[in-house]
Amino acid sequence: MITFTPTGGEKDGMISIGTNYIGATGKITLKRTGILSTDEYTLTINMDGSGTGSVMNGEDMLCTESCSVVFPAETELHLTAEADIGSSFDGWSTELCRGTDTCAITMNNDIEITAAFTLDEAPTGDPEPEILINGFRRNVDMVINVHGDLEVAVTLDPGFAQDKYADLWVIYEGPYGWYSFDMEYDDISSEWSGLWKDDFYPSWQGMLFPIDTPLIVLSNTIDGTHPEGLHIGEYIFYFMVDLIMNGMMDDSDGSGVFFMDSVVVDVVN
Repeated sequence: MITFTPTGGEKDGMISIGTNYIGATGKITLKRTGILSTDEYTLTINMDGSGTGSVMNGEDMLCTESCSVVFPAETELHLTAEADIGSSFDGWSTELCRGTDTCAITMNNDIEITAAFTLDEAPTGDPEPEILINGFRRNVDMVINVHGDLEVAVTLDPGFAQDKYADLWVIYEGPYGWYSFDMEYDDISSEWSGLWKDDFYPSWQGMLFPIDTPLIVLSNTIDGTHPEGLHIGEYIFYFMVDLIMNGMMDDSDGSGVFFMDSVVVDVVN
């Protein structure tokens, strides 16, 4: 039996073999990188809570439900937990790790840890698209001078439809026809923007998301947000949601009702 101390790391060893012949020698060179112990230990991972998720060691998946994994002694692990969509990771429950950060452990004995996940509370209520004119919700028609300020912004509480696929419409009918606001997302700034286009199509298609900070879609004081500027006449702004994502304005529930907000603005001389 050959024993190295300490047990980890790269080791070199030499065995001399005796012989009865004068001048005859023998040599065996041993080289081992890593763990030399043959001991193994068990990592038991318990998944707890109402939610679901997975536990990984670096990029290697370990468990998507409660499980046990055997590792050689002295194996170093860096455990992370990732919640599934609709769940949240609450943290580790073990003397070795607390909180939600990476759990670093060394397998020098059997270890048991618990990863707790909570099911997110499902949003309730109908989607609530809202149009703001000059920063305020308007329940009546608004009249402005052709040289006055007009800022149109939208907000959205997706309600029960959050993360559901839908068509989102920000459009208006004006003196020269229909215009649609083509929404774009900037990955660098993590902000939404867009331009009005002379057409009639959805502003956004995909999973519904909250718009908590008002998204300015039109301002006659900012160049480039409107193709021609304001003209005298009636403008009807619509902000609508339908849950059939097909590029067509469909009934959201088959009843002929859209989730919609609308505002009328009369531009006068």
